[in-house]
Amino acid sequence: ALYHTEQVYIQSGTEKIPVTLAYRKDKFNSESAIFLYGYGAYGMTMKPYFMPQITSLMDRGIVYAIAHVRGGGYKGEEWHHAGAGINKAVSISDFTQVAESMKGYKNGLHPIFAIGGSAGGTLVSASLNKRPDLFSGAVLQVPFVDVVASMSDTSLPLTAQQYDEWGNPHLTSQLSIMRAYDPIRNLKIQDYPPVLTRVGLQDRRVPYWEGAKYIAKLSQMSQSSGPYLLYTDFKAGHASDRRQSLANQAREYSFLLTLDKLTKAEP
Repeated sequence: ALYHTEQVYIQSGTEKIPVTLAYRKDKFNSESAIFLYGYGAYGMTMKPYFMPQITSLMDRGIVYAIAHVRGGGYKGEEWHHAGAGINKAVSISDFTQVAESMKGYKNGLHPIFAIGGSAGGTLVSASLNKRPDLFSGAVLQVPFVDVVASMSDTSLPLTAQQYDEWGNPHLTSQLSIMRAYDPIRNLKIQDYPPVLTRVGLQDRRVPYWEGAKYIAKLSQMSQSSGPYLLYTDFKAGHASDRRQSLANQAREYSFLLTLDKLTKAEP
């Protein structure tokens, strides 16, 4: 009875983007932070389900939200294609629109902290480039952030099989689209929020150097003080076992909770 879940719809272009959220009713107020999770690729559906670790966030007054942007499969294969390949920018626009709208959820002024892993790291990091002002912090988990370089390297596993998802850099018309959303290529001199990036040294799907290159360049380009942190797991690959996963989540949630506390302490 203490907890509340609901789904809201945020207008983005011609579509309404479903957002599933949960929070503890007696802890919620007009300044409650929102942890906004995004994926939006490969037609995968990020179905809302009971995650006991989220309870620890809700008990601290956090709103946990999942943005079901185009590119994922939440509303079927057409929803996937609408945000994939040459349409990848659509999923990024969906995510930034959700972040902007959720800041004013229930007439409040909520700090937004973004979380994205793998392809979700593409979504979140590209959104930070587009609208850094919307976010108070972000966590990128084994993020795919050097899109053009990796998709141009056919020696990497699965590259040629994923042109439909990210675009084919060997086609001039698609290369220009890819360059326009590529997270590393679009880092620029502006104020970026604090970011924690986690990579796995044994990752064969998204090489660890992508996240390392990203956080190094972000640190150089940002006009804010960060922090911009890189956590490298020397034993992990792209996925983690249950024990590693819970430890990673605890670390990442602690990072965001600390930022939220600092945000609320500012005059």
